[in-house]
Amino acid sequence: MLENGNSILQSQEILSERKKHARRRQQIKLDISSKVTIQGNRNM
Repeated sequence: MLENGNSILQSQEILSERKKHARRRQQIKLDISSKVTIQGNRNM
């Protein structure tokens, strides 16, 4: 019983870690795209 609950907890932690990484990647993509648009506006 305890082992089962433990594995569920671990899988939830792994899922939350993946979500954090995905959010960070999205944030980086947003930062890059915003920088690109700023550079494009300057060129115009």
